[in-house]
Amino acid sequence: MFVDLPAVRSGRLAGALDAADVGTQVRAFRGHVLRALVELLPAGVRLVVRRDIEAIARLAEVVRTEADAFPFWSFRLLADTPVCWLEVTGTGRAGELAQAVFGRPETSVSGRDR
Repeated sequence: MFVDLPAVRSGRLAGALDAADVGTQVRAFRGHVLRALVELLPAGVRLVVRRDIEAIARLAEVVRTEADAFPFWSFRLLADTPVCWLEVTGTGRAGELAQAVFGRPETSVSGRDR
């Protein structure tokens, strides 16, 4: 399975947004990325989860729906069941915002460490 939705707006659009406000808006993702391993990327995050094919399909649908609400982020979903990778990236402030919203320090891994 593969979903690749590039950002359609500049990362500058994210400049006026607060991570706490956006965090409440990404609620649709919460259950799908629960207990994800978070890998910090230079321009965002990669969330790694283990899910069955039905759960991955539901996550793909959420990604497609939410991409319209967050046009400054690029979403990339890859799966090799049961492992699934969701990358949320953006330029400038949008990448920082993705790290703030989706990155959780207790489960984060720097991409440089891998």
